[in-house]
Amino acid sequence: MIKTRELALTCAGLLIAQWPYLLAQQPQIASGESFNPKIYTPDQLDSLVAPVALYPDPVLSQVLVASTYPVELMEAQRWLDENPGLQGTDAVEAAAKQPWDASVQALVLFPDILKRLNGDLSWTPDLGNAFLAQPQGVMDAIQRLRRRAWERNILRSNEHQTVTMTTDNEQVYIRIDPANPQTVYLPQYDPVDVWGPAPAYYPYPPLSYASPSSTGQPDAPVAFGADIAIGAIAGSGWGWGADWERRNVVVNNGFISKNQFNPVRVANGDDWLHDPAHRRGVPYNQQNVAARFSEASRLAPGQLQQGLRGEDRGLSRRDMANRPGQPNPGPITGASRGPNGGMGQTAVGQSGGRSRPNQNVHGERGGKPGQSTHGSAARMDHGTRSRTNGKRGSGNR
Repeated sequence: MIKTRELALTCAGLLIAQWPYLLAQQPQIASGESFNPKIYTPDQLDSLVAPVALYPDPVLSQVLVASTYPVELMEAQRWLDENPGLQGTDAVEAAAKQPWDASVQALVLFPDILKRLNGDLSWTPDLGNAFLAQPQGVMDAIQRLRRRAWERNILRSNEHQTVTMTTDNEQVYIRIDPANPQTVYLPQYDPVDVWGPAPAYYPYPPLSYASPSSTGQPDAPVAFGADIAIGAIAGSGWGWGADWERRNVVVNNGFISKNQFNPVRVANGDDWLHDPAHRRGVPYNQQNVAARFSEASRLAPGQLQQGLRGEDRGLSRRDMANRPGQPNPGPITGASRGPNGGMGQTAVGQSGGRSRPNQNVHGERGGKPGQSTHGSAARMDHGTRSRTNGKRGSGNR
């Protein structure tokens, strides 16, 4: 326990030590003004998300969440290094006993991702900060990059992944799902090979990218690593998913409960909420974000839904109840254990008024990218959420 506390303090110190560098990149402000770093531009967001934009949606969503907890990512990496014999489901079961956020606990199944997130102590916190401050901008950047990769004939369905285009309210979204819901293949690529050079003033993160020759696929800008079996852990669905229509991340509460991970904060049944308790003292780089989560950290479980600010709530409970075919989601309940030993702000095992992972659409499996559909796309990670807004009906992928 003492070693864990010392590591947390050391990690937080390393991250906070970067603050002068981060501040130096921000525009100067007049005397008397409050400091508030500038919003990331679309080009900057593109550079930030490029290393993970082609990950399958379930893993991508989990990475976005985990990036908001940089100290715990560092703890998890050190824990894996100290326990080399733990791999696969054994590692996940052991990690479930650690005090980390569920997104970090489950990430031990993907050691290459964990290593990459720990490979740059500037990029990972920046990705997390951007996702907290501009979640919709981050999701938009991912879709921009995916469209460009599609237009260059780089992003396509294959034996490793299924790429699907769906249309909602005249907006086209590209989903990437594992071809086999029991197995994940992680793409390996250098963003320069996929999208060309990044802007000189905001380059791609200086990470170690896999070269096509090293993957045995020299003619492909995107290669795939070894298969990672997730069936025993995922069951009917992974723990995190992308809701592209509303541009946010949703949580599969059944996954959290099944694997006995630490509770997560959610609203409206399954909308992910950042938990400042797992931030471990790492400062937020925008005052409005810091104020928002400082307020949330003081709320008791029963006050969470009422106390969150409007930008955190997403759809209100009344909106959810009034949506066609949606029952009243009911109150958010507490789980038996939380990161601080108390009740967690989560709805573990609760449907929250949305279709759950078991309710999959049985349609055409692959669908061809480029064929827009006005229907609910079958979702490997979260099943299908029924939506009837006049624009969407039932249909096959």
